[in-house]
Amino acid sequence: MARASVLGRNPSGPPKLALNAGLTLFVEPLAPVSQWLNIVLAEKEIESAHIERVDAGTASEDFLTLSPTGTLPVLADRTGIVTGAATIAEYVEERYPHPPLMPTGPVLRAQARMLMRQFEMVLFPELAALKPRAKVPPEACAQMLRDAATRFTGRNIPEGVCGNGYTVVDCAMAVLLARLRDAQIAVSTNSVGFARYIERALARPAVQQVFTP
Repeated sequence: MARASVLGRNPSGPPKLALNAGLTLFVEPLAPVSQWLNIVLAEKEIESAHIERVDAGTASEDFLTLSPTGTLPVLADRTGIVTGAATIAEYVEERYPHPPLMPTGPVLRAQARMLMRQFEMVLFPELAALKPRAKVPPEACAQMLRDAATRFTGRNIPEGVCGNGYTVVDCAMAVLLARLRDAQIAVSTNSVGFARYIERALARPAVQQVFTP
């Protein structure tokens, strides 16, 4: 996606959001949480969306105006700034509801939110510790990720969350599965359904777009 500036210049004061900026997602390249949101945007096929890659160590003054602490990811829309990966994913879902990426019904949606935050706060930080295509990853981390992949696609997960539907949680699962694949970590496929799930997840065009070098 093309790069875009979301900041207008105000001669009498600090930079401000441009009214015609559209939607811009600021991400750290190759971070699992960034790949997750990239897949969400790709699934939505938002023509006006742009992805701006930011090196957290050398962030520009313009970016620090949006996020003074340098925290990533950040979403800039016409109406303001959204931070926090799970919050951004939900915002994009509400702002661009088609195709839907959240399950229907309050119980399933609540479960999806819990899983999203589990990925954001626990799994993605652990996943970031794995170097792409590492031949000998830390075994404790590898085992936790194997268990998570199995748990989040097991039979106890209701329909609509890693079930018959496709949701933002499945977008996160795709990142997990693709990173495990690239790090050469085998995932136990103890059921035909799970093996097919992995195949379908990795074959989605949005996932291939993000993970194709």
